[in-house]
Amino acid sequence: MAAKFFKHKWQRVTVYALLVVAVLVVGAALILNHYLKPMLQDKLRSSIRESSDSLYIADFTEAEINLLQGKIVIDNATLKVDTAVYHAKKKAGGAPNNLYSLKVKQVMLTGVKALKFYFSKKIDVGRVILIEPEIDMSYEANNTEDKPAKDNRTIWQRISKSLRSIRVGEIVLDGLKFRHIDYSHKRPLLTEISQVNLHAADLFIDSTTQNDTSRFFYCRDVTTEIKNYSGKTPDALYLYDIKSIKLSTQYKQLCIQGIKLKPFNNLLFFNKTRGDRFNISLDSVQLNRFDFMNYYKYRTFTVAGLRLVNGTINIYKAPNKLSTPAKENVNSFPHVALRNLDFGLRVDTVTLKKLNILYTEYNKKSKKTGTLTFSNTSGRMFNITNNKRALQKNNMCRIDITSYFMGKGRLDVKFGLNLTDKDAAFSYRGSLGPMELSGINRGVAPISMVKVTSGNLKRLDFNIDANRYRAKGKVTMLYDDLKIGILKLDEDDGKLKKKGLMSILANHLVIERNNPDEPGKTPRSANINFIRPVNYAFFKLVWKTLFSGIKECAGVSDMDEKKANSKLSEGDLEKEKKAKEKKKKD
Repeated sequence: MAAKFFKHKWQRVTVYALLVVAVLVVGAALILNHYLKPMLQDKLRSSIRESSDSLYIADFTEAEINLLQGKIVIDNATLKVDTAVYHAKKKAGGAPNNLYSLKVKQVMLTGVKALKFYFSKKIDVGRVILIEPEIDMSYEANNTEDKPAKDNRTIWQRISKSLRSIRVGEIVLDGLKFRHIDYSHKRPLLTEISQVNLHAADLFIDSTTQNDTSRFFYCRDVTTEIKNYSGKTPDALYLYDIKSIKLSTQYKQLCIQGIKLKPFNNLLFFNKTRGDRFNISLDSVQLNRFDFMNYYKYRTFTVAGLRLVNGTINIYKAPNKLSTPAKENVNSFPHVALRNLDFGLRVDTVTLKKLNILYTEYNKKSKKTGTLTFSNTSGRMFNITNNKRALQKNNMCRIDITSYFMGKGRLDVKFGLNLTDKDAAFSYRGSLGPMELSGINRGVAPISMVKVTSGNLKRLDFNIDANRYRAKGKVTMLYDDLKIGILKLDEDDGKLKKKGLMSILANHLVIERNNPDEPGKTPRSANINFIRPVNYAFFKLVWKTLFSGIKECAGVSDMDEKKANSKLSEGDLEKEKKAKEKKKKD
């Protein structure tokens, strides 16, 4: 067969020519491999050194080059900080906030155009895969903003003498082990993640991209995904679990799915802390136009839009919390807490959608818990910031919320928080209703030891201006057929039961049954001037101010409450009832 194939001269010449070409190509590849290997090793090391202004040192044990396949395999690659250079930069005030160390078992480069590198001084690689990568990262606040460096050349300008450009189509780091230490807090905060998938697309360094701000570390896009991330909070009180975290630098979007935060041990929680207990479950949190570079450099959190969708936030008030009457608690005001944050924050808009908020409190007298619910809560918050420049343009944070109190009455509230006022000024106004007032019993009765036996709320309106010292405003509550029962705990069966005489006294001497008293009459309104006890937290001040107005609308005065509590005789009751009726006629 072979003899027949080589019968003609042209056939033999063709085969010999192909063999010669193959030998030349293989020979050339072997020769180039021999010369390229030390050149590649030198260029890799020198390029890292030059591009990082001598801060980082790259090294590896072995590099294998296959020119025909366009493949390079590098074993045991490391990237380390030159500590002497770092300390010199820190002393001169030019040290970066973030430092890295990288350890990789193997780096595989495919689609390598070696001849382009040899003849044109251009690195062109199709794909880079890092096998068993480990990254240690640390953050220390050496700078709070970009400062002019002594060497202000771009990375391309630093490497341009030895390389004209660097291009990598894709970089893949799957199964990355990541360790981060943040030294900007009082105690270093350690975060460890065992499984991170990181993909970088189109890394390109040349004269055209050296100042391209749309690229992240010269990459068109860097996507990061973390799945099934769980752990404990630094105080070991809570467990957290996150289904997935995805970040895209190109689209400036961070998506977090399936967030759960729960106490490590419900039964022992209040033995370890006097703080309130939280259970949080959220389907998704999405950050749009997230300035990751600003966060990466300075831990400044800048977001155009933040969306919280579908979830439950359960707050259990600490039953053993000590209340010190003389202790100032103004730091509980959200705008004061925002001002005192140890990091920069600027969120243009927060959108809440379909959240259920539950507040649970234990009453030592009733030995029971009551839960207030705010169902299907939606709304928006605007201009949440402690950024000085942003506050010069707009110092007001607005919050518009719609919810359903106890799943019944629609509650609309608008808050206005003055973010710069020294007295922490704020306002809130809104309305609630209509709803059957007996619907609040399951939450209010165990806490207040008062039960609504009948009554219909037509509307509750409030308009309050407040600060750290007082709250002033107007409250109007329209209702009819209001009756209440004063409760006590039956020690025998542990149930709450109505106090007969006290309930009669309350309904006849204290509570006005309707507002307005008769159709067509002007309804009662309460003009509030509530002096804040210094230990009152923000939401306690809001609630107590409203409650004082609600009591006044219901005809309750301090004197009436004292009379009811003195357990008057039935004769006194009748006398007081007649005096009250006469007062109404006058």
